[in-house]
Amino acid sequence: MLPGPAGADASLDTTGQGASARLNFVIKIPPVLRIIDNSHPVQVLSNPDGVAVVDQRLELQSNLRQGFCVTLKQPDSSSLGWSMEATGHGSFDSRPVQGGYHICFSRPGRHVVNLRHSFSFKDNTATAVRFWPLRTEIAAI
Repeated sequence: MLPGPAGADASLDTTGQGASARLNFVIKIPPVLRIIDNSHPVQVLSNPDGVAVVDQRLELQSNLRQGFCVTLKQPDSSSLGWSMEATGHGSFDSRPVQGGYHICFSRPGRHVVNLRHSFSFKDNTATAVRFWPLRTEIAAI
């Protein structure tokens, strides 16, 4: 079925009082949490002692008032010793958690964080190339 033709109605005010109306607008901005850049090498090259130092850059943008957290985890923690240092502009909190690190931002905006990872591979393989050993997760607070 199709809707019927709509009718228009108009009137002329000859009293000079005019017309008035009230409009209430509600603008809803959807939550945005976007990873602009997550750059790190695809492969990690360790030295003869099984140690690799690697840099990672995270650039994130959000309009979440309560903030958000990025969690870096290692899927298999048995063969990897790992420590991380975070530097960047703005306010963020970096702390170790079981199996990884949390980096939390308490305000909306654009955030850039530089991470320096130090991996110690315990599998007794001298100078070796391995795939990136971390998983990145992001969540609203």
